[in-house]
Amino acid sequence: MAFSNRVIDGDYLDAKVVRRSGKLILQDARNDDLVLDITTVAQYKRFATRQEYKGYNLNGKSLIGGMILGPVGALFGLEREAVHIHQVALQFQDGKKSLLELNDDTYSELLDELKKMNL
Repeated sequence: MAFSNRVIDGDYLDAKVVRRSGKLILQDARNDDLVLDITTVAQYKRFATRQEYKGYNLNGKSLIGGMILGPVGALFGLEREAVHIHQVALQFQDGKKSLLELNDDTYSELLDELKKMNL
């Protein structure tokens, strides 16, 4: 799985998106922090969402299948864990632009903050 919560293109290339003190912060290689909120972001747009698979989860079906059918039954109950990766373009108040790759949790948190912009 590709690493998410980072900038993949634009002025802040290779910067990380981290959570600190309940806020989303764009942290670049020089450790300059930029809070992602309505005071710093002028516009945003979601470009794409893709689904990746993280691995396998052992669930109740696996345990029951294992008890009834043995190891083969346990394999039938395994489920792959899906993760959604969102690509979001941001234009900042200072005119800089960046394309971010975010996981579900970070994307939801960013949307909650930016919905205050009424865009």
